[in-house]
Amino acid sequence: MHKLMKNAIILLLMISVLPAAGCSVKMATEIPENSDPAPKVSENAPNAAEEETDTNAVSDPVVDDNDAKEIKEDEGIPGKAETDIEEPDLKEKLKEVSKVNDEEIRFFHQDDFDSDGKEEAFAITGTVTDYDSGIDSQEIIEGVIWFVSDDTCIKLKESEAWGFIGSDRVMKLGSRNFIMFDDVATTAYVTYVWTVSEGKAVESEISRKGEVIQEQDNDSFSIMDSSYDALLDVDGNILGHTWKKYYFYYDEATDKIQEYGGTLIDTETADSLYGKPFANELLLPGDKEKEILYYGNDLVVLNFERPDGEDIDYCHYIYDRNKGCFINDFGEETTDEEPLYGTYLKALCPEMAIYTMPETDN
Repeated sequence: MHKLMKNAIILLLMISVLPAAGCSVKMATEIPENSDPAPKVSENAPNAAEEETDTNAVSDPVVDDNDAKEIKEDEGIPGKAETDIEEPDLKEKLKEVSKVNDEEIRFFHQDDFDSDGKEEAFAITGTVTDYDSGIDSQEIIEGVIWFVSDDTCIKLKESEAWGFIGSDRVMKLGSRNFIMFDDVATTAYVTYVWTVSEGKAVESEISRKGEVIQEQDNDSFSIMDSSYDALLDVDGNILGHTWKKYYFYYDEATDKIQEYGGTLIDTETADSLYGKPFANELLLPGDKEKEILYYGNDLVVLNFERPDGEDIDYCHYIYDRNKGCFINDFGEETTDEEPLYGTYLKALCPEMAIYTMPETDN
């Protein structure tokens, strides 16, 4: 009897629990009164059994094995080359090696100089001097030129005269880039020139020859030579400061820098190039002709000596066949009224010179 009553009580308890469970399920699925109505489901909607997609969520990228490897190598920055280095990193390397601070880095130029996908930097560290460069009030820095890359930081050159002008010049010849720094002296500049090959700084063959000046033609330039060769005094001393331009060009066929060398020509050839007597018209009684040189960029130079009391002046004239006039040592048009001082060499850099004979009408 007691067992029968116990079973009846258990059955009643089970029946009383069922409605409550149903109510809790119903409440969980009800839509609040103030909420937006449920969107209408189109006939093309995916099957209800399929997982819903949150259109506002950002999906995880699909990464294949190669991408995964790249992300791992570049510390989670897809697409960034392993060797890419930002400017601050190169500056930090420079500061670490040179033991200078930000203020002492007077100049910093970063670029991919050899077009290999990796950037390098050239910098000048040091102190600003009181000297006036005379070029747009640019600073003259007494210090050091540095080269910095992802795997090296080296000292290239210390200033020797007044200091370096606090800027650079980049000259592009063919596919090659050359960075140039001018060391300032009292009466002349000396240009230091580097290019980059296989990530290394390489001093160019035109470095330290004089002041490098890029011409209007992108593949040509000149070097201003500073010499003391204006006269021979009575004591046998060669004196007098002169400046003379020598002309260079980039030969794409050989991938080399060449100089227009001066070829010795006779008076008859010079007369033909000038269109009338050349030396005879320019020389005065007592002058002594030394030589006539023809340069491949169509310049004709007459070197000669002119007595001046007990001294002997070393002089020259330059005739530019392209312009059809005489020019001075800076390439500017002038007259034949007064000679220029100093003696032109056949070549400033003989190892780079190409000598050609002129084409004449004869």
